Amino acid sequence: MIDKIKNLCSRWKTYKLSSTAKSILINSSILSIPTYYLSAYPVPDSVLQEISSKSEGGLGLHNLSYAKTSLMAKNVFKYLNSDIIFWVDIARHKYGRLNFWTDHIPANCSWFFKGLCRTASTLKQNLWIKSFNPTQTSFLFDPWLFEIPLAFKPTYLNVNTDLNAYHLSDLIDNGQWNHGFLCLIFGNFLGPLIPCISAYDCERNSYWVWQPHSSNLKISSAIYYHLNHNSDSTMAWRGWDKLWKLYVAPRVKHFIWLMFHGRISTIDFLNSINIGPHTLCVFCNIESKSIDHIFLDSRCAQLVWNLLNYNLGINISFPDLISAGLWISDYNFSIHIVSVIAATIWFLWKARCDLIFNNIKPKFSNILSKVVIHVQEFM
Repeated sequence: MIDKIKNLCSRWKTYKLSSTAKSILINSSILSIPTYYLSAYPVPDSVLQEISSKSEGGLGLHNLSYAKTSLMAKNVFKYLNSDIIFWVDIARHKYGRLNFWTDHIPANCSWFFKGLCRTASTLKQNLWIKSFNPTQTSFLFDPWLFEIPLAFKPTYLNVNTDLNAYHLSDLIDNGQWNHGFLCLIFGNFLGPLIPCISAYDCERNSYWVWQPHSSNLKISSAIYYHLNHNSDSTMAWRGWDKLWKLYVAPRVKHFIWLMFHGRISTIDFLNSINIGPHTLCVFCNIESKSIDHIFLDSRCAQLVWNLLNYNLGINISFPDLISAGLWISDYNFSIHIVSVIAATIWFLWKARCDLIFNNIKPKFSNILSKVVIHVQEFM
C-alpha cells in the first residue's frame, strides 16, 4: 500500500506544481485507497502514518487514522444494534454481546473483530443507547441514560442502596415508568426527568447511536469531523480554522501557514539547512533576518505597524511575538483585524523581496494602502 501511494506521487515529480496542486495530489493519492479496506481490515497505524505523514494543520489533508476509525465505526453500530447481517450473526454467536466498557477483547478473535473492538473502545464515550431493551441492557454498565455508564457516574445515584441488585426492568411497571423507583434511585430532581432523557422498547433490540451526531452528516462523516476537531494533538490548534477563514488571498493564507511552520526562506532558515551566506536584515542592516525581526522588530516593520494603528484607529501589538501565532488564536482580535495583520505580514515580505531582487525601496504608505485594499477585496 505504501509503495502504491509513493508510486502515484512520484509520477508528478517532473512537473512544477503550485501548493494548491500539491494538496490536491496528496488528497487524491490518499483517497485512492479503497475505503473498503479501511472499514474491513485493521490496517496498522504505522502504515497509515507512513502514507499520510503530514499533519493536517488546516490544509485539508485527510487523516487516514481518523478515516479508518470512522469507517470501521459503521461496523461497530451494526454489531451493537444486531443488524440482520450474516457476519453480525456469526460475531454474536461466537463472541456474544460484548460490553466495551467492561469486557476485554476476546482471545484469538479474528483480526476484523479485534479492529472492531479497538474502534469501539476509542469511541465508547460517545456511544449512547437511545432506546434500550431492559433485558439486554445493564443498569450500571451500559450507557442507557448518559454517554457514560452509571457505574462511572456515582454522584447521580443514591449510594445508600445496593445498586448491584437493580435491573432496568425494575424501572418499568406494567409498561410504564416506575416514577417512585426512579425518585428513590436518582432523587426528586433527576428522577422525574429520566423519562424525557431516555426511552425503552421491550420488543426490539437496544438501539445505539453516535451522541454528537449531526443530522446533516452521515455517521462516518460525523465521527471523522468529531475526531478531527477534538484531538488532543497539535493538529487541533484552533488557529488553523481561523487562518483559513481570513479575508485575504489563498496565497497569503498559505504564506502564513509556512511562517508558523518556520518554512519561509529567511536567512535564519536557510542557514539552518546550510544554504547561503549569513547576511544582515535588508531593512535595517543590524540583525540577522529571523521571522520576528523582519515582521516585527525591523525599522520598516515598526513604521508600518505604527502607521497602520494611527490611520485605522486600532491598537495592534504582539507581546508574544508574531511567530507564536497567538495573534490569531488568543488575542481576541476580530477576523477583520487578524486579516489586516496577515495581509501586512504578506506585503512586508513582498517589500523585502522587492528590495533584495529588484532594488526597489519600500514606501510605507503604499504598503498600508495595499493592505487595506487587499482585505476589502476578499471581505
